[in-house]
Amino acid sequence: MRITKTILVLAATVAYVLLTLLGGRASIAGGLGPEGSVYEAMAVSHDLQAGSAVDKLAPAFPLAAAMAFAVTGNAVLSFLIVNVVAFAVLVWAACWILDMHAAPLHVKLTVTLTLVLLGIPTRISAFAPGQPHLLGVAAFSMAVAAARCGSGVLTAVLQVAAVMASPIAIAAPLYGLWRNWRREPIARVSATFAPAFVVWLLVQYWARGGASGLVDLMRFSRVRADAAFWSESLFILLGLKARHRRLFEDVTWSTDQVADQTLARAAEIGLAVHLLPAWYDVDDAQSLSVLYGELFEDRPFSPRHDRHRAASSARLLRTLLERNDLAARLDLVPRPAIAVAAG
Repeated sequence: MRITKTILVLAATVAYVLLTLLGGRASIAGGLGPEGSVYEAMAVSHDLQAGSAVDKLAPAFPLAAAMAFAVTGNAVLSFLIVNVVAFAVLVWAACWILDMHAAPLHVKLTVTLTLVLLGIPTRISAFAPGQPHLLGVAAFSMAVAAARCGSGVLTAVLQVAAVMASPIAIAAPLYGLWRNWRREPIARVSATFAPAFVVWLLVQYWARGGASGLVDLMRFSRVRADAAFWSESLFILLGLKARHRRLFEDVTWSTDQVADQTLARAAEIGLAVHLLPAWYDVDDAQSLSVLYGELFEDRPFSPRHDRHRAASSARLLRTLLERNDLAARLDLVPRPAIAVAAG
């Protein structure tokens, strides 16, 4: 079984590397992607204060990149190595969990192939290797798999690694406590999973600037902002008590009609709807100019809302303004003035 799993992991990793090489390279931040400069400062220059609180919530990623950089001396290659190892760990964790359920070989083959062809891991390594999400998912998956096996030193190490790789990986030790507290002595279970909670709190304390940041963590708006794995392409439905397939039917997705058509479907099936204040997408020159005004000229989109700093968007826009002709294309202030404002 272990030999089969090893073969699957090696084959999937080789295929992943090949797809990454075929995918091309990003030019943003020297090939590291929009967030890469922040993690490069942490891993290469050891600037632990670089980036926002959200950027610092995954210290395992720059730490792993720093170890790779000590060998390679190349920042981009170091992040690529971390992502390749993370992908291999993710496949191993998936196979490990399937083995616990006595899944047949064809199921493991299907899952492995799905991970290879999923696209998201490949896009991360090809276009934005300097981001911690793949390592976070891999460490989280390994921690969950280990928690199913019970307590012990290896399980404890994997729990700590998971909460250092992603803040939402705190779910792994919580799951481990729930699963094992009645099966094993409470002292052994506590010794296995308690260190992960301590490390999680320490990371939160450091990343958020002390006790006041921990209090701020309790605000729902902050939790929502930190949920880096949520995507605007997903519907987040709160309090849905039943399936309503009609809500998603006859909707022309990815158009300006989605909101009106969704409201029409909801009215048709008798669902009560609460509308949040309107905001804007950044998908054309006009809305990009609005974003520029918010980030660099203190021009809020709406006086009804507090302006969000959007640190990652500001870094990307600053890079585009300094290195390309974006300012001229958007009819903004001259390039030197932008550089001063962006700084």
